[in-house]
Amino acid sequence: HAPVPDAAAAASGDTGGEVSLASLLCKLGIALHAMHSFENHHTLQLLSTLPRRHYETGYVLNLMGLCHFESADYRKAEQAFQQVWRIEPRRVEGLEYYSSALWHLRKDIELGHLAQQCLQWDR
Repeated sequence: HAPVPDAAAAASGDTGGEVSLASLLCKLGIALHAMHSFENHHTLQLLSTLPRRHYETGYVLNLMGLCHFESADYRKAEQAFQQVWRIEPRRVEGLEYYSSALWHLRKDIELGHLAQQCLQWDR
């Protein structure tokens, strides 16, 4: 049973797939722990250190939107959720937060458009 490599091993120049995966999972785990502890600013910092190909995924951007929403930064939440649905147009995770952010921003037209889009998915 080999020890799990840490982020320091990845930073030392070891480019092995196992090290990269372990480093990625470690960063995501720490970010999720911070998020569940309502440390939104810390979570956002941690997620922003992810490699671009992982950062620009619906999953990570959804977490970013959620952190902004929980911090009552509804404009940044809206921007993050818009990026999510550009990447994954049929993603339903986080829609409740996106719609609530639009409501807080009083963006009734966008909220109505989102509702229509959801109704079309259901057909």
